[in-house]
Amino acid sequence: MAAWRDGATVTVEIAFTNSPLTAVASCTWVDVTSSVRNWNIRRGRTSELSNYSPGTASIELDNRSRLFDPSNTAGAYYGNLVPMKKVRITAASGATSSSVFVGYILGWPIEYPGMVDSDRKSTRLNSSHSSVSRMPSSA
Repeated sequence: MAAWRDGATVTVEIAFTNSPLTAVASCTWVDVTSSVRNWNIRRGRTSELSNYSPGTASIELDNRSRLFDPSNTAGAYYGNLVPMKKVRITAASGATSSSVFVGYILGWPIEYPGMVDSDRKSTRLNSSHSSVSRMPSSA
């Protein structure tokens, strides 16, 4: 995937075969970075008087091959495209690598852009935050 902040490389992984209670270190992670069209992480609060809300990630996957379509019985992940699968976004810079988001996928909705093209173009994953560690800043 393209470079992120300060030249860091981002990797997006999903634990398709693990249960939600499996420890992050014990998960079997599948790299889906090559299918990522866009991603966004939001956390914190909007003002000093607002309550803190859980961090969220939104990940848009290229689904033209129907790889991430839960109804595609011929898909490699068929049967594992269910809510509560773990997702991890990792940033690496040089020899340093750190998870910037670890959470659970809330669903596998399929978007039909413009409803003109019948091809299933993308799947947008919305994830709820579970834990995170920050990249060391370069002061």
